[in-house]
Amino acid sequence: METIEIHKLIKDLRKTKGLTQKVLAEKLGCTQSFISKVEKGQSELTINMFIQLTELLNVSLIQFLYRHSFDQMNKGWEKQEFVKQTTSFNMKNDFKRLEEFMNEYNEADFFQIPHIRKMVLRFEGICKFHNHHNSEKAFALFNKALSIRSKSKAEQYQNMETLNAMGNCYYYLDQNENALECYHRARKMGKTLLHMKESDCFIRILNNLSLAYERKGKLERSMKMIEQAIDINVSRNSSYLMGHLYYQLARIYNFKKKLAESEKSLHISKTFTEVFHQKECFVYQDTLELVLELNSGGLWEYEGKWLTEYSNSELAILYCEMDRTLAT
Repeated sequence: METIEIHKLIKDLRKTKGLTQKVLAEKLGCTQSFISKVEKGQSELTINMFIQLTELLNVSLIQFLYRHSFDQMNKGWEKQEFVKQTTSFNMKNDFKRLEEFMNEYNEADFFQIPHIRKMVLRFEGICKFHNHHNSEKAFALFNKALSIRSKSKAEQYQNMETLNAMGNCYYYLDQNENALECYHRARKMGKTLLHMKESDCFIRILNNLSLAYERKGKLERSMKMIEQAIDINVSRNSSYLMGHLYYQLARIYNFKKKLAESEKSLHISKTFTEVFHQKECFVYQDTLELVLELNSGGLWEYEGKWLTEYSNSELAILYCEMDRTLAT
């Protein structure tokens, strides 16, 4: 059985786990330059550091020692880890970490797979917009992603995600009509693809359409989008973004300022509170995790401030305060 070069495997596993050399060095209690030398085969880990490394990377010693064992484990794993990690960073609006992680891969072989290529271009556009404030380059990358021929369901799904991302950027720039156009294109695409109509992406698109309509003053249409999203979640027994959807619906009713709707608004607000209670969000960490889930649907505002401008801890406190207020 063919043995492998340990230093190369350490580098590969570190990257698939989404760790930079700096982060790994901190966890092992050494310097980044030492990790760099280890990955180049110029230095070796001590026994204790090697054992600690296998625990951090969740890999057995056997998998470190034999290429055959690692190859079996690694079949398709690197691509899956890349998709999982980048999607997670994007959902958490951690765009700096997203960019750092993508740079670690630096044109991996699987980047040439059409739907992965589309996803990479979308994330690059998002990073250009948020990290470098270069909207022109961001939209060029989005359009490049859309220009790649789409045959498979995975490629069509990426088109929906790209249009949604473009809409978010236009919304952020106060170009509401352009945002609405992107969201509508994404929604139309989702409605023609039966397998997309109940996806999390479709829920986010409806949510963002609601926000854009609300900004335009078209509250009835805004409510219709939210109600559609809630109905889809109920039909598929999902709680995805439900807290935010109910809260958004309650806000729209309040904006209308109709006494006849006040009782319904109160009911919706209480339902929003129940979502927290069902998820047992009385503990700070649980609340923080739910905050990340509820805020994963796109950009929206609270008291004149973009939620992407709040820190995670501020968001958690904000939702805790909301929970207490609605419960009284």
